Amino acid sequence: MGYTVRVRNVAGSPVVVTIHAGAAGKDGSSGGGGGAGVVFSETPSGSVNGSNATFTTLNDFVPGSVSVRVNGLSQRPGTDFTTSGVRTIALTSSPTPGESIQVDYTRG
Repeated sequence: MGYTVRVRNVAGSPVVVTIHAGAAGKDGSSGGGGGAGVVFSETPSGSVNGSNATFTTLNDFVPGSVSVRVNGLSQRPGTDFTTSGVRTIALTSSPTPGESIQVDYTRG
């Protein structure tokens, strides 16, 4: 079973978020919903060292669905970051040690 929620982003374009209900585990934790879903606040893999600008997500993403935050500030697609394939994110500026990177995306 899934639910669809419509929200508006800053630019006013509609964004669709699908939430899949998973079965509860023995301990009451949520089970996986399977298939496509939305990933929020993932820290992608890659060195934050002032020279690396390429990061990799844990799961495949749907191209065009990725949003990136550096230190909590939203980055602009095509200007502040680009994506390649279904797991690679390239920032235009390399983050320095101590900076945090989080990504949201729809799983592919």
